[in-house]
Amino acid sequence: GERGQESQGLTGAGFPPLPLSPNGGEGALQATVRVWLCVVNSVILEIPLTLCLGVVRVMSMALDLDTAALLLDQLGNQTRLRIVRLLVRAGAEGRTVGDLQRAIDIPASTLSHHLSHLRSAGVVWQEREGTVLNCFVDFEMVSELVNFLTAECCADMPAGKVRRRAAG
Repeated sequence: GERGQESQGLTGAGFPPLPLSPNGGEGALQATVRVWLCVVNSVILEIPLTLCLGVVRVMSMALDLDTAALLLDQLGNQTRLRIVRLLVRAGAEGRTVGDLQRAIDIPASTLSHHLSHLRSAGVVWQEREGTVLNCFVDFEMVSELVNFLTAECCADMPAGKVRRRAAG
């Protein structure tokens, strides 16, 4: 989901924009508050939200075909895929927008455009520290996408015929 950024467009049913953040600490009081209906590229996503320590966050969800297609559509752009790979390499530390811009060597406005698409798809979230804007990949969302793609691997093959290739 869109974690760690101020939501854009989280105004369905008259809801004001809400700050979103990553998962709260263990033992944090949580309550499901409402469902966010979001239209992205004509696909309606129904995303359950929780309230944790006064901050709204996106609950884990299994991907459906429409959501997986939306994510793959956004990752199908070479620049966006490069951004996500750089953020994956950075791990939990993330990278600043400036670092991403230098690494990819594109104008700030172009990077902003691509980050906006990735945030809308829920693959990337941002967090501001003073004047620095940090970007993070949503590892849970990426993992859910991989799980969706491989969930039925070899399901139609007889058990004795399944051969697995080593990665790499």
